[in-house]
Amino acid sequence: RPAPWGPPQPAQQPPSTACLGPPVQVTGEPDADIDSPEAWDITVGSASIKIAILDTGIDCTSVEHAGKCVEEISFVGDYSDYLDDPEDYVGHGTHVAGIAAVHTNNGIGVSGIGWNSSLGNLKTCFAYELELFPGFPYITVGVCPVSSSTAAITHAADNGYHVLNMSYGSDELDGNGDPVGAPTQPNAETDAINYAWSQGVVLVAAAGNEDTPVRLYPAANENVIAVGATDHFDDRASFSSFS
Repeated sequence: RPAPWGPPQPAQQPPSTACLGPPVQVTGEPDADIDSPEAWDITVGSASIKIAILDTGIDCTSVEHAGKCVEEISFVGDYSDYLDDPEDYVGHGTHVAGIAAVHTNNGIGVSGIGWNSSLGNLKTCFAYELELFPGFPYITVGVCPVSSSTAAITHAADNGYHVLNMSYGSDELDGNGDPVGAPTQPNAETDAINYAWSQGVVLVAAAGNEDTPVRLYPAANENVIAVGATDHFDDRASFSSFS
């Protein structure tokens, strides 16, 4: 199911900001959410459940994540000097980890879906300065080498992780460490995914944010749950890729 709106209300009313004046509310579809309170009535997770976050890194020292990370390993040490996320790519990995399992019901920040679940900071992506046009300022994007993804997936499968999250599309790099496009399929990452699946790991990956039917890997692999996004009407979000 696509990545949905959070905890429910009788009718979803996500805030929007008007150009002038106070914020306004836009009514959505009732119950267009993930039913997290209903799920929390069943379980709020356990520290024994390990979720591997393959991303740009996690700020494991933040008040929301403190004590949650069972290990921190970088698989992109040749490209990034940091294990955490703030120096890299605007906090993407920390954001993803927050959705999965930050401290919850404590009156601070956001709620994680698995309140008590543990996190693994398996840094798989690094910040890359991309020049869109000559003479224009660089923008910072996340680059996730297929070799690093392969190594991180294999590590997770061999070290007792139950869930593996990959919110990225894998990149092929040239000899200089610059991205040159999507890797050919299948490849070593495919083999690692199939191995992790055989070990009982649940693998989840992003379908993409390009509003196209083009398949993005690793999400398009057979043994991966591909996740898109929905809006407050429970429809596919306009930016979310699909197939």
